Amino acid sequence: MHSKKGHGGLERLSTYIFRYVAKLHGNGTLRGRIEATSALHAKQRVMQSNELIKDAHISLLKNQASARKNDFEGIKQ
Repeated sequence: MHSKKGHGGLERLSTYIFRYVAKLHGNGTLRGRIEATSALHAKQRVMQSNELIKDAHISLLKNQASARKNDFEGIKQ
């Protein structure tokens, strides 16, 4: 991954939009989109967001420009 220069000379990692399907304890799934720097970071964010999640499948969305036009869970700055 490459980093870009942000405002004030601070380096900021590139972020990507990932799709996730999270399996819940018992029967059920959650689906959504999340912004993260890597697939591992995306999985960690999904797992931490809800105590009922026991596993999550993460996949990178190929068309990032289109993905950013739709709703997703962004990174708080």
